[in-house]
Amino acid sequence: MTVVEEKGLHNLGPAKGSTKDRKRVGRGPGSGTGKRSGRGQKGQKSRSGSHNVRPGFEGGQFPSYMRIGKLRGSNKKMSMPMGPFRTFAQPVNVGALSDFDAGTEVTGILLAQAGLIRTARKNVKILGEGELTVKLKVVAHGFSAQAKAKIEAAGGTWELVPGPKPHGRVLTNMLKAEARLAVVTARGKGAKPAAAAAPKAEPEADTDADA
Repeated sequence: MTVVEEKGLHNLGPAKGSTKDRKRVGRGPGSGTGKRSGRGQKGQKSRSGSHNVRPGFEGGQFPSYMRIGKLRGSNKKMSMPMGPFRTFAQPVNVGALSDFDAGTEVTGILLAQAGLIRTARKNVKILGEGELTVKLKVVAHGFSAQAKAKIEAAGGTWELVPGPKPHGRVLTNMLKAEARLAVVTARGKGAKPAAAAAPKAEPEADTDADA
């Protein structure tokens, strides 16, 4: 039978195995941890500080995650991360708009105040899940075909938020493309139809041979 001693201030202590003895290093070869202090010679692990590296680090060589291709497109599950040239729309279903009073103009600011989106600074897209029972004017950056149909069926209207105007290199490329298209169109209108080929004259009969 094991007798369990009652705990008190006179017998408090750490749990068995939770602590270990202090390691005294660099105090001569007789201690077993002298000279190199158990760290060996040179190398990353002999230096001070943490020796942990970030996930994916391969010692400085070209990492494998950069050697494989990048999936393009905004709708793919494994597409590239969000960047300055990628847009992300916050989804809101039409069923969530039924809580607004009839005749309300629903904007991004109003949706953010209602807690339906996180911020009004990012784009909003209205999706078609749920039923809309009130007449509303919905202003957003995008609408699904089903959402448009349900808003109009409830007697409401929808309006797209105009996007930013192109500038810089994008605007330059657009103007160049329009100029090239105008030249090609003008050439097509001014081109004359090819003249019909004249029929070939039949060879005359050899009269000398008949004579």
